[in-house]
Amino acid sequence: MSQKLKDVAAEKINEDVVVPVGQLAGLVKFMQSSCRDTGITNLNFGHAGVGNLHVNLLFDPADRKVAEIAQKIVADLMAEVVAKGGGISGEHGVGITKREFLPAQYDSSTLKLMRAIKQVFDPNHILNPGKPW
Repeated sequence: MSQKLKDVAAEKINEDVVVPVGQLAGLVKFMQSSCRDTGITNLNFGHAGVGNLHVNLLFDPADRKVAEIAQKIVADLMAEVVAKGGGISGEHGVGITKREFLPAQYDSSTLKLMRAIKQVFDPNHILNPGKPW
């Protein structure tokens, strides 16, 4: 289904987030409200039983204003997810694109600990080379 969404719009931003199950309906409403009247189509699917939501923002990338709004919606989504007690990644990992949102979910001491663990298991930085942590 995810690949077929590119038939709907030229650009697709997809995010994988998770919230407590009781917060899922509120998150869907938040996304509907965030996208209303923006030129961005929002389509969500996921694993409702565990609170995982795949958020898809569909839009025309040629419209720079809409593309900027889409990026703001992503940032707002991450803040909302954390505020609802969730996580910025439900099942697909953080990666480069979500790395900037880690401080919203984890305090500096936790991030420092994560870096230290990474250093123990990958002292030569051969895992995900060229992707600074």
